[in-house]
Amino acid sequence: MSLTQNITTLIGRADSLVSAYETKADEINQKIQEAVAAFPDTHKVFYVDPTRGHSSNSGSRDNPLLTIQDAISRTPINGSANINLLADTMLPPARYSLQNKSIQIYGHEAPNGKAKLTASVFEHNGYAYLSGWNTFGLNAGFMFRFIDVDFPQYTGDLHGYIRYRSILGNFAGYVQTLSHFAFSDASLIFPNENGFGWLACATHTGLVFLGNGITDVNGNMSGQYVDGADAANPSNTPQLLTNMKTL
Repeated sequence: MSLTQNITTLIGRADSLVSAYETKADEINQKIQEAVAAFPDTHKVFYVDPTRGHSSNSGSRDNPLLTIQDAISRTPINGSANINLLADTMLPPARYSLQNKSIQIYGHEAPNGKAKLTASVFEHNGYAYLSGWNTFGLNAGFMFRFIDVDFPQYTGDLHGYIRYRSILGNFAGYVQTLSHFAFSDASLIFPNENGFGWLACATHTGLVFLGNGITDVNGNMSGQYVDGADAANPSNTPQLLTNMKTL
C-alpha cells in the first residue's frame, strides 16, 4: 500500500471516529451530567433561627431551620457544614451523634454580631449529662466563632458521666482516631457557683483543641475547657494537641 493510500485510510478512520463521537456527544454529555449530579455535595450552608425556624424548612436565610441538630442531620457523613445562627439558641437536654462530620457554627449574623449558645444539664441513667454531641470516626468536630457559650448550673446529687458531660464528647467502645474543637472570637460564661460542663473531651479519643480570642467572662473557666486533660500542663496529656498553655 502506497503512502498516499495509507494517508487516505487514516483520514477515513479519523472521519469515522469524529462522526461516531458527534453521534454520541449528546449521550456522553448527558451521562457526565448525571454522574456529576449523583455525586453528593459534601459541604452545606445552613441558617438556624429558634424563633422563626422550622425543622422542615430548606435551611436558607429566608427559610431557616429550627435547631442546630436539624442542620447537622442534613450534613452528609464525611462532609462539612457552615451553620449560621440568626439568634440566641438553647441546646435541648439531649445527646446526639456526630459521625465523621466537621461543623462550623457562626454567630456573626445574629443581633449585635454574636449569638449565645446556652447548654443545659439533664439526668439520665443515674448520671448528670450536658447537652451536646458524641463523636466517632476518623474526623469529627466543631468550630465555634462569634459564639458565647453559657454553661448551666447543676445542684443535683448525680455525678457527671465522663464523655457525656462536655459539649463535644465521644462514644465509649469506639476507636477514636481524631476529634477537633476550635473556638475563636467568643466568650465563655461559666457560673460562679455549681457550674457544670466542659467544652470537649480528651478521654478515649485523640483531640485537637484550638482557642483564639477567648473571653472568660466570669474568670472561672480554668479546668473546664477539656475534660480528661491535665489543665495546668496540657502537654502531659499525650492524646491532646492544643495551642493553649492552660486549660
